[in-house]
Order: sequence, then structure tokens, then C-alpha cells
Amino acid sequence: MNFIKFCFALLILLLWGGSSLLSQNTFLTGVYGGLKYGGPLPDHKPSGSSGKAKIGPHAGIMACYYLNKKWAIQSRLFYSYTDIKYNQHTGPRDTLYPLHMGDSLFMIPTSYQSNVSGRMKFHSLSLTIGGSYKIFRFLDIGLAPYISFLIYGKDTLSNHVIVGSSAYIDDRIRQDNSSFFRSVDFGLYFHADFEIFRGLYASVNASRSFLNIYADEYYKANTANNAKFYHTYFYMSLGYRFIL
Repeated sequence: MNFIKFCFALLILLLWGGSSLLSQNTFLTGVYGGLKYGGPLPDHKPSGSSGKAKIGPHAGIMACYYLNKKWAIQSRLFYSYTDIKYNQHTGPRDTLYPLHMGDSLFMIPTSYQSNVSGRMKFHSLSLTIGGSYKIFRFLDIGLAPYISFLIYGKDTLSNHVIVGSSAYIDDRIRQDNSSFFRSVDFGLYFHADFEIFRGLYASVNASRSFLNIYADEYYKANTANNAKFYHTYFYMSLGYRFIL
């Protein structure tokens, strides 16, 4: 909640500044869109795991108020989509397999292994409000806190378990972890904007979340996984901005 209050305070400062600061100060607004790459990165790599992020789209609007020739307050509101595939192999590990023969039960020493394949999808809306500094006439850089709202998220997996060399406990054990996603995320957002020509600009940005994508309840239901995952992305975009 303190983060949300901070964002609103900066927004009020931006609006107040439009009527109280010097007339030569400039207010810019614009639109942009492009590609993003990345996904939830673990704080440590679980044994036997791998993942592959796909390139996804993002698009939004921006507003920037120059307090003087160097410093500005900048805000961005943008939508983004993330699609990730992941895998994890466990085993072989020793276990006991129950074998029924008539009325007798025998526990047979054997081994098992599992192959997990899953897919994550995120549709999110993010807001940044922070500072920006003009290094050169054509280059602005800045750092801002962000808040992100999960519009829709999906995390489904299937687990292929094998006992011994070929005996299947279940060909596909399916699981859905979507309900454990956090609906709100906080983090830091870095931007570098390059002016190309008369309002046309290119932007290179990066973001990193502070919060684990899963709520604490996830680890109570999945005791075998103790890794925490943080949204980490790299963005490239083109946009157009104009003076109001």
C-alpha cells in the first residue's frame, strides 16, 4: 500500500507542476510498442530444470514532464504478454513398489523417475512513475518503481512418472498452479530513450520484480519445489511522442 501511495504522490506532483513551474517546461505524451523477452527467473536453479522464454509483445502510452533542461518526471502505462515453456527431470531415485499376489502384499525395491513439462502465460498491465535524466540531446535515461496487475495467468503442467525401466504409474499426471499466482507485483523499471527524428524514438528498457510470482500457499501444496521466481524482462520498442 505504501508503494501505491508513493505513485499517487508523484502523480499529484506531476499535475501540480504543470501549473506552478516555469512556462518553458515541456510536457510530452506518446505511444509506443515493441517486443519483450524474459520471464520469471528463479533465485536458484532447481535440479534437472530448464526453461525457454518466447518473445512477446508489449504496447502502451507514456507521459513526460520536463522540470528543467535535464530532469523530468516520466510515467508509462503498458500491456504485456509472456509465454514460457519449462521442463524438469527427477531421478532415477530408489523407491518401493507395492506388488499384490493373492492376499499377500510385497514391497519390491525399484526406482522411479519423472519428467515434468509445463507452460506459463501472463497477461499484465503495468504502471511506472519515476525520474528521467537527459544525458545528451537525443538520450534520456531513467529509473522508476512499477506496479503490475495480472489480468490473466496460467500455469499448467503434466508429470510423466516411470517406475523401473518401463512401468507407468500414470502416463500423464496433470496439475494447474494458476490459482497460486500473485495478482499484484512490484519492482523497478529502467528505461533509455533515443530520439531518432522529430518525435520518433526508440527505447531499450528492463524490469525486475521484488515479489515472488507465487503466493506462500503454493509451497504448502508443492513441498518439493522451494525456488522463488521473479519477473525479469528486457524490452525493445519504437514510439512517437509529441508536445502538448
